[in-house]
Amino acid sequence: MLFLLLPVYTCVDGTCEFIIALPCWVL
Repeated sequence: MLFLLLPVYTCVDGTCEFIIALPCWVL
C-alpha cells in the first residue's frame, strides 16, 4: 500500500473514487 498526501484515486473492490482530503491509504 502507498501512503500519499495528495488527492488520489482509490480503488476498492473494483470501485474507484476520487478523494481530495487528508492523507489517504491507497490499496
